[in-house]
Amino acid sequence: MAVKLKIDDGVAVVTISRPEVRNALDSRTIEDLRNTMEKLGGDGSVKVVVITGEGPAFVSGADLRELSGFDSTHAERYVSLGQEMLSRIEQMDCPVLAAINGHCLGGGCELALACDLRICSIEARIGQPGLGIGVIPGFAGTRRLTRLVGIGRAKEMVFLGEPVSANRALEMGLVNWVVEPERVLPFSMEIARALESKAPLALKRVKMLMNSENTGIMSTSGRPEIEAFGRVFETDEPKIGIEAFFKKTKPNW
Repeated sequence: MAVKLKIDDGVAVVTISRPEVRNALDSRTIEDLRNTMEKLGGDGSVKVVVITGEGPAFVSGADLRELSGFDSTHAERYVSLGQEMLSRIEQMDCPVLAAINGHCLGGGCELALACDLRICSIEARIGQPGLGIGVIPGFAGTRRLTRLVGIGRAKEMVFLGEPVSANRALEMGLVNWVVEPERVLPFSMEIARALESKAPLALKRVKMLMNSENTGIMSTSGRPEIEAFGRVFETDEPKIGIEAFFKKTKPNW
């Protein structure tokens, strides 16, 4: 299974388990994650969800080997699936924490943005490097990132593509806490237990209220990003960029 689930006394730990590719998100993994969150959403005993990655990375981004074979139709289908999965996470009744145990790039950054709170390893780096290989954020990352850190810093991260350090991410408001690598999951569990102790209906209602302004925006503005992602795959830019990435050379646009 690409996604592992463990439930312990009201706290669910969801682990993305593809360490051989640094937990890159292929279509199967996205589906597994969506189905896992749907299952948890129907489990009234779950009060908090923690999402993390297996091994040294949180999520390294999209699975480029899968993307390399996409045409525009496949690209749109892929990001539609990703947006649906992240919307399910964002709209969970209970709080969802991202335990960012390592590098958090591209789709991994977008996954973390859909969570309510983010705990980050001091050794992790977070970013949107897609333009360097000819792709754009497709999982509503441009909107969630702008909402969280402001349009200027969001453009800096997306345009330049340089991942930021954990401390820089904390300064920007991109993450809530930075801890030593071995403390990421234990600290996340401490936060989860603190949340689990709150009145459940009140916590559900306050999350809904705090998300309400953005929920409508997110639900109605996804299509332009899906179409833009597909349009990019009508060109040779992703193929050139991905080939250059694997060859460790500079793309010749």
